[in-house]
Amino acid sequence: MSVVHFDAHGADPDYKVGDSLRIQETLGGEGFARRFVAPLLRRHFPGREPASIRVLDVGCGMGHAVAALRQLGYDAWGL
Repeated sequence: MSVVHFDAHGADPDYKVGDSLRIQETLGGEGFARRFVAPLLRRHFPGREPASIRVLDVGCGMGHAVAALRQLGYDAWGL
């Protein structure tokens, strides 16, 4: 029986994000931001320029949705 040791925070130091997960995260995050978040923001803030709307994406993963919202002109940030 082998024992796997993790850091105090519980993360596996040998875990690597695979290419398929990276692609899925990229397409999913960008698509979600463009198809759902941006239209939602336009509906809730009619008449306002995207640059005047600050967005905080809590749990943003690798930040692809944040990047897509920035490309659309929003003041987007991720945590």
